[in-house]
Parts: sequence; C-alpha cells; structure tokens
Amino acid sequence: MGIIPRRRRRGYRAPRDLRGYREDLTTRTGQIDTELGAMVDLLDALRRRDADASDALTRLHAAEGSLRTAADVLREIVAPEELHRLHTEYEGNLARALRGIMTAERGCALTRLPRDRRLCPRADDGSPPGLLHLRQPNQGSTGSRP
Repeated sequence: MGIIPRRRRRGYRAPRDLRGYREDLTTRTGQIDTELGAMVDLLDALRRRDADASDALTRLHAAEGSLRTAADVLREIVAPEELHRLHTEYEGNLARALRGIMTAERGCALTRLPRDRRLCPRADDGSPPGLLHLRQPNQGSTGSRP
C-alpha cells in the first residue's frame, strides 16, 4: 500500500500568509478602534454639552475622512476563506459607525443654525420648547396644566 499525497483544500493559505494577514489587520483595526474611541468620547462630550459644536463638526469630518480611507483599504484586503465572514462583519460594523458619524455631523450642523423663535416658541411658564408639542391640543400654549 502506497502513501497517497493529500491535495490542498481550495482556499488554503500557508501559515505565514495567515500570520501576515492577521498582523496587517491587527495594525489597521487598532488604528480604526483608536479613532472610533476618540469619536465616542467626543460624542459623549457633545451629549453632555461639554464640547463646542463647531469644533466637534471639524473633528467629526476629519475622522469620517480617515475612517472612509481605512474602510476602502479593508475592502481591498483579501481575507482567507476561513476568516471571510468575520472580515465582512467587521466591514459592516465600520460602515454603521461611519453612518453614525455622519448623523452626528448633521446634528452639529443643525445646532449651528439660528433658531426661528416663531417655529419653536417658548411656553409662558418657562418649560422647554418641545413640551408644547406634548401637551393636549385643547390646552394651547398658555402653559396651563390640567
């Protein structure tokens, strides 16, 4: 009985190729995670009103550009067959993060617009402007409560 040589499976990569892919991806995802972490801190500061919307808009726009470039590079990398699903999942998560950054940019741009007092009047009792929309229609804007 002779020894039958095994044929390589389709999509098989030598260990050094996997190692190279892993090292490259670890470096790139580390940079992406650092950038996203900084954006999380910025968005949290915006939520608490500790950051200026104009400065935040500039930083968000710069971060969006660098993350888009990183996402384009990630799409170009050919993942080994075993890791293809994980690679595409990471790409999808990065795309969702980019959409979140774009939403935050829109919010910062809106806060910089001058407010039209006729469209958003303040109640007579000093309650926040949005509260007028929550009251019953028959109460009007007099500020009276039931």
